[in-house]
Amino acid sequence: MTEQKNLLITTPIYYVNGSPHIGHAYTSIVCDFFTRFYRQHGVETFFLTGTDEHGQKVAQSAEQEGADPITFCDRNSALFRNLADRLHVGYDDFIRTTEPRHKEFVVRMWQKFEERGWIYKGTYNGWYSVRDEAFYDESEIKDGKAPSGAPVEWKEEESYFFKLSAFTEALLEWYEKCPEFVSPSGRLNELKAFVKGGLTDLSISRCTFSWGIPIPDTNHVIYVWLDALFNYQSALDTPEKFETFWTNSRVMHVMGKDIMRFHAVYWPAFLAALECTPETLSVAAIEKACHNMRIVTHGWWLSEGEKMSKSLGNTIDPCELIEKYGADYVRYFLLREPSFGFDGNFTKEGFINRITGELINNIGNLCQRTFTMTHKNCGSVVPTVKVSHPLLEQDPRVEMLELMKEYKINQAIEAVLSYASKANEFVQESKPWALFKAGDQAKGEEVMFILLSAIFAIKEAIAPVLPEFHARISEVFGNQSFAAGVKLNPLPKVFEQVAA
Repeated sequence: MTEQKNLLITTPIYYVNGSPHIGHAYTSIVCDFFTRFYRQHGVETFFLTGTDEHGQKVAQSAEQEGADPITFCDRNSALFRNLADRLHVGYDDFIRTTEPRHKEFVVRMWQKFEERGWIYKGTYNGWYSVRDEAFYDESEIKDGKAPSGAPVEWKEEESYFFKLSAFTEALLEWYEKCPEFVSPSGRLNELKAFVKGGLTDLSISRCTFSWGIPIPDTNHVIYVWLDALFNYQSALDTPEKFETFWTNSRVMHVMGKDIMRFHAVYWPAFLAALECTPETLSVAAIEKACHNMRIVTHGWWLSEGEKMSKSLGNTIDPCELIEKYGADYVRYFLLREPSFGFDGNFTKEGFINRITGELINNIGNLCQRTFTMTHKNCGSVVPTVKVSHPLLEQDPRVEMLELMKEYKINQAIEAVLSYASKANEFVQESKPWALFKAGDQAKGEEVMFILLSAIFAIKEAIAPVLPEFHARISEVFGNQSFAAGVKLNPLPKVFEQVAA
């Protein structure tokens, strides 16, 4: 990416045919982490999330419940917004594809495609997965199912098509020119293999159901993925906002690996098509549209080592986790456990061990005894001393910033834990309780100053992960910068024990 100061961070908009699951929670938490982290480093950031509410799958799900589609969408969209709020996910906008601002924007994009010669009418014959809302080539179908495992059905119907086949060579050139377009890097190889097989024109309308954005003067509605992808622009609904967070901004689209193809093949093609005609298409059009964009993909979550499914009864309800353990603990485990980009495994034992060993026994223990000794021996005030120590010269955020260049979230958290461990080792080495007991007030205060400074650095570094912890420790410091003479407020319980 070039060095624009602004940054747009997006989750995919979540499909409302069911309730939110742990995968949705994870993507939202990751985006919130990125947002808080980059804002700490002076980047003006806009965080967008929302819900995808059109398509055959939603229409069928609503019908099964005996509800009209918009009532069904209103209810389920609220579930996703509620989950984000409970996880302290600080989005700047929550877009719904049933909003007028979005529908009007998508129709304008459709008209631009028509004006530039990218759309034609034909007949679609092929395999379609309602669950994925995706079309699949014959070669991708195995045992009657899509690569995702979803059932497929053969479709033959009138359709409008987008000339996606024209993009095969230009996309391959773009991937070579910008290998960092998709991360982790191994997933780019998957895309190359798919595109090298040859792209076919994409069916972008449906006429067998009506729950979608109508195409003017037709009986068709717009294909749900064409509709959905443009949420990233329709939410930037003023000229100033669009200029700031699209035209002159870096863009980070964060998502699960299963929808990478839509974002790294279809989306660049749609954006480039707004810049050119089929006759003038080149890699330059894709570069102009996508040069500041990154597709950042993560893995799936397993439950006790197995893929989650309702039939196995091993799905994990994020709301139940929040209710039982609290938002900070859920955020911490999901961000800490997997190497970002790869699959994570949720186990109760692993969850408890992470929280107990890394938060309660490390950071929590350091805070508890440091503040207790400060209140008892230093009059609840940060001592005024002149002292040097390696802990005062280090800032875990410096190491975090370097690690985050490659989105190494769990290693960035490790950097904070390592710093906290060093502070705990310093406590054991210096034995401030013994210094105070022996009457060496000056030396004891030097130690406490170092430890209080370390805690302040920890709470700032871990803030993107643990917003509640950050708020509590900030209150102890009177919500002001660290300095000698600051009066400390009483310390609430830092972390609660988790049930075995």
